[in-house]
Amino acid sequence: MADERKAERRVQLLSAAIQVYSERGFRHSSVKAVCEAAGLTERYFYESFANSEELLVAVASASTNHLIAELQAKANGVARQDRLQTILLNYFVTLRNQPAHARAFMVEIRGISPVVDAYLVSAVETFAELIADATLDSLSRVDRLVAVGAVGAIVHIALDWIINDFSMPIDDVVDAACRLGTVVDGGVD
Repeated sequence: MADERKAERRVQLLSAAIQVYSERGFRHSSVKAVCEAAGLTERYFYESFANSEELLVAVASASTNHLIAELQAKANGVARQDRLQTILLNYFVTLRNQPAHARAFMVEIRGISPVVDAYLVSAVETFAELIADATLDSLSRVDRLVAVGAVGAIVHIALDWIINDFSMPIDDVVDAACRLGTVVDGGVD
C-alpha cells in the first residue's frame, strides 16, 4: 500500500512537471512549482527524485517513449516503402500540435547538464532505431551509424522549425526530413 501511494505520487509529479515545464520551461521552473502543481509537498518530491534534473530526464524519457510507441503503432501495417513518410509526418504533426511541449523538451532542454545531454543522445539513438527498424531489413553497424546521423539531422530540422514558430509548411518540413531519411531507407552500400 505504501509503495502504491509512492508510485501514485511519482506519477503526479511527472504529470505536473510536464505541465509546468511546458508552460514555463525548465529553467524558469522550480521544485516548489512542480510540487504545487502536483498538490504535493517537496518532501514527496525528494522521495522520488534526487533533484530537478532527474525529474526532467524522467519526464523527457517518458515523453519520448510514449512518442516512439505512437510512431511505431502508426508505422505498423503500413507498407515498408511508406513507413518513413508515415513516421516523420506523425512526428512533425505531434510537435506542431504540442508547441509548448516541443519547445520545453527539445529546445530548452539542451545544455542544462551533462546528464541531460546524455539523455538527449540516447533519445536520438532510440529515434534512429525506430527509423532503421521500420525501413531496413537488417541493421549493420554502419547502417546504425548512418541512422543515428540522419536522425540527428532530422532532429535539427525539427529544432529549426520549432525555433521559427513552425512557420514553414509541414509538408516542406516532412519532405526535407524524408530526404535525409532516405539515406537510412536506402541502406548503406
